[in-house]
Amino acid sequence: MPNRARDLPPLPPIEDPSELDPWQCRKLWIAALVVKLNIAFGGPDPSLGQQKKHARAAERRRMLEWLGSPEFHAECALAGVDGDWLLWGVSRPGFDPARLTRLSVHSMGRPGPKVAA
Repeated sequence: MPNRARDLPPLPPIEDPSELDPWQCRKLWIAALVVKLNIAFGGPDPSLGQQKKHARAAERRRMLEWLGSPEFHAECALAGVDGDWLLWGVSRPGFDPARLTRLSVHSMGRPGPKVAA
């Protein structure tokens, strides 16, 4: 299987860290969580396309092993989500992967402008 990340050109260095928007980074990590949770729980994942069933099953097994791992909790922290809370939610009987679309920056709110004291 080709490694798509290895085939990409290197990213240019970030010259000024103040150019990074933390909310855009958070949206990226939330999107990554949603894709991985959709794979783990059989929800839609357009990035997989029409791969064979055994490849999808292997990917699902990897995502289920990822749940609760230190990497899972690190990604949750970067997304601004409590990993234990998310694990509790997805482990409840009747969990529906379609509900993952509610996991977004907009649903969690965005702080207003800082006001000088």
